[in-house]
Amino acid sequence: MKSFFSRNIANIISSIRIILAICAFFCASIDAIFLALFTIAQTTDLIDGTIARKLKIQSMLGANLDAAGDFLICFALWKVVFFSRLLFVWQWIWYLSAMAMHCVAALIAKLKFRKFYFVHSLSDKLLGASQFVLPYLFFFTQIGVHFMTFICSLATVAGVEAVLIVCLSRSADPDVLSVFQIRKINVKAETEQNDAKEETETCNT
Repeated sequence: MKSFFSRNIANIISSIRIILAICAFFCASIDAIFLALFTIAQTTDLIDGTIARKLKIQSMLGANLDAAGDFLICFALWKVVFFSRLLFVWQWIWYLSAMAMHCVAALIAKLKFRKFYFVHSLSDKLLGASQFVLPYLFFFTQIGVHFMTFICSLATVAGVEAVLIVCLSRSADPDVLSVFQIRKINVKAETEQNDAKEETETCNT
């Protein structure tokens, strides 16, 4: 029987990221302290999911903690970027509109599956990686504002894909990597449901 720590280590790591994100939120600019908090927080994002899968302790709570940590560290980043006036207004409008689609996807999931979750697709992971690079570009180079246009484009793709994944899925699964996986996943889910139904009918007869 697994101990409490081994059952919840991934959730603990995700919770640490949430605390780091809250601390980063109170930074006034993209300075060394912010970069340190941001770097550690993003590093935890790389390992919590890996640990959960390796130990087979994935859970909806873990997925939601991971999503909350991602949201908060991004919120801290964008808050600092906003008050530092590093971006154009049209970039803000584009980015926020794209991210709103992720919220729409989560609301659709709540209505359709009665579970509120954010999709963790491959495009979302690429978006997170791109956002990870952004503060370093602002701190060490002069191309951060140009790189933001790429982030807006990727956020749009990820948002549209998140909506499509939730709409086309037959079961709640936040870890679908691509909309092109949906058919395979749906077939597998339908097969499992049919097998369970046949087993139940067999037991009743």
